[in-house]
Amino acid sequence: MIEAELLAHLKDNVSLVSSRVFPNQMEQNTVKPAMVYRVAFESDDVSLSGEACLESGSLMEWEVFIFSNEYLENKTVKNEVKQALYSFGHGIHDVVMVGDGYDEESELYVQELNFKTKG
Repeated sequence: MIEAELLAHLKDNVSLVSSRVFPNQMEQNTVKPAMVYRVAFESDDVSLSGEACLESGSLMEWEVFIFSNEYLENKTVKNEVKQALYSFGHGIHDVVMVGDGYDEESELYVQELNFKTKG
């Protein structure tokens, strides 16, 4: 399953977050920096006859959120994540930094990256 492979790859290749990569939401009291990912969209390929082409895999759109106490640390993690994504394979494309910001409630800097996988 691509999600398990991607999770392992990010944990192995993004040294500043290592084991602090979570699906959908961060655990309470997590040391920062940390990363949360979610599948925003998934679609199976469908043939012209309307049958699912499972052997060709799914198109998946992902969102990654990076949380940090420091702005520059947040940018460094973002760059590590991008490098890890580019080295992953599985047809990763359209890697886009949606934006960065500061969340007043959590008092954390946040980066958002979106990308797609095929496979």
